[in-house]
Amino acid sequence: MIQLPVNHSPIIKGRMHYAFMLSIITTFDNYEPWLYSHFINLQCNKLDVLDNIDNELRFVKCDTPHYYKAIIDYEMIKIPTLKQLDVDMHNFILNSLKNGKYIFINVDKYFIPQTLAYKQFSQVQEILVFGADIYNDYYTVLLYDDKEQYAIKKVTFEEMQLATHDLETGFWNEDIFLIWKPDDDFKYRCHMYAPDIGVIVQELTDYYYSRSSSEIVKLHLNMDLYDYGTSIYQLMKFNNIQMAAITPQDPAFRYPVISLNTLWEHKKIMTSRVEYLTRLGYLSETTSTIQAFRELEQDVLGLRQFVLKMQVKREFDAARINNRLDTIAEIEKPLIAQLIEELTRTVQTDKYLGQQVVT
Repeated sequence: MIQLPVNHSPIIKGRMHYAFMLSIITTFDNYEPWLYSHFINLQCNKLDVLDNIDNELRFVKCDTPHYYKAIIDYEMIKIPTLKQLDVDMHNFILNSLKNGKYIFINVDKYFIPQTLAYKQFSQVQEILVFGADIYNDYYTVLLYDDKEQYAIKKVTFEEMQLATHDLETGFWNEDIFLIWKPDDDFKYRCHMYAPDIGVIVQELTDYYYSRSSSEIVKLHLNMDLYDYGTSIYQLMKFNNIQMAAITPQDPAFRYPVISLNTLWEHKKIMTSRVEYLTRLGYLSETTSTIQAFRELEQDVLGLRQFVLKMQVKREFDAARINNRLDTIAEIEKPLIAQLIEELTRTVQTDKYLGQQVVT
């Protein structure tokens, strides 16, 4: 039996792009410096290209394994390429696992038991394969199940064969990533032993001023199509107004549950980041600051629960949701400003002390 280590409950798991990667990374030693230097800024499609905010509200530079290269190694191959080479998918997956590689792959969940799509409709979506039992003919995978929970499941070899056969793919779902933990002894590789406070300050500043100045993002995205940072509150409010113009019975109506979950996870990891930086001494042990971030996190969680209750009742009140979003944004802005100010002082002090040592 092959079983690669996973964390089935990472701090962010509302979207599979993040959940799968963090399920791997958070099993590594000393992953926290990398984690808390990322997942800081948010992005969303601009109004003129906004279609589904649940899908389009995302963390900046976290969507694909390309952005995780500092902490993982990976290979990428496209499903059409494997078809052209007539590669046996079962052998491909099994050999990858034997070589210590996780498989981040798209499958048709019509053939995957205990998913919403099973035997109901075709849905090509990612799963993470991290184990196999060759004596009992099944893979162990992470996926979102029929209760929309992030869960570990067994998928038989036959089910996987059907789920990967003749997939209809597009540019958004044709990539397969093989991911593995880098060799720690390779001295030429970048090693991160402490959070990058300079990067954290820059990302927080970008979030505060509704921008992204990341050179890495510029390599991967047409940045002109996106809004960033705190401007996402306006996009969320606009989406709610659009939804209020139709009824919950309309096929086009969508409750903004996933986008609110992303917003909550943003506050959740921000709180965890403040606690982490405080433990390391980068922030002063001001209980009120930590408590303020915890309360903000609970405010967003409460709003998400409020919308879930509306969904059960088949009601929708955009005005009440938007009022609460306004309050959350008003509370958050000075907290982020305070965080930037204190971390900037830390960076400046470190530089000053460094110059004294050199002198």
